[in-house]
Amino acid sequence: MSKCDKCPFKLLVESQFKEPTIAEIKAYALEIGFTNLDAEYFYWKHKSTGWVDKNGLPYREWRGVLQIWFRAALQRGDVKEKGKTFKERYNASS
Repeated sequence: MSKCDKCPFKLLVESQFKEPTIAEIKAYALEIGFTNLDAEYFYWKHKSTGWVDKNGLPYREWRGVLQIWFRAALQRGDVKEKGKTFKERYNASS
């Protein structure tokens, strides 16, 4: 039994979530500047876990999860934003 099974809002949360397609993930990633995202990996990783977070609670919005992935990639220097990596932007402002 997941923690969400005890959640009184479980049905409401589950009914509001709309699973994205790989095309929607790719389009949103490009919209926020995440050009090197492996959208298929993102999709199948979350599909395999049932679109729930590490606590077993279902996602309300997949775009927020993708933004967290993007921020982590920026901090690792895996992707550039406006021509500079996160580290380059941070060092320039220091």
